[in-house]
Amino acid sequence: MRRPNIIVALACLALAAFVLFTANTALPGGNQGIPGPGVFPSLVAVLFALSALMLLISSLRNAATGEIHWMQADNKRAYLSFVAMVAYVFLLPVVGFITMTTILLTLLIKWYSDKNWVYSALVGSLAAVAVFAMFNFLFRVPLQFGFLI
Repeated sequence: MRRPNIIVALACLALAAFVLFTANTALPGGNQGIPGPGVFPSLVAVLFALSALMLLISSLRNAATGEIHWMQADNKRAYLSFVAMVAYVFLLPVVGFITMTTILLTLLIKWYSDKNWVYSALVGSLAAVAVFAMFNFLFRVPLQFGFLI
């Protein structure tokens, strides 16, 4: 498990460096004490790089462990979550925020807990509506796109 962790850590460091470079060259950082659109991606890239450095350091310190079991139940759940999030990203502009977020959260709650479908759908829809309301009314950032909102 040591070599894959080192490879992932280096790839994440490269991605963080790319995002940091792009955010600082293509997006303004802000002026007169007001943060611009380049500040948040820069902060996320720094945190991502720190996480990658921690993974790299821990991988270099530890000896190699056993083999990787790719098809365990927890791994399958992670793969399904990844596929669901990729589908979410591509379908979000088409379908709409509330609908897609409700579907994603319902699936994630159901996959990672022992709650029933009704509970998962209720919590997923309430969370989606709460985030939608917060962005629309508190932050004044419209999330109204897609044919179903």
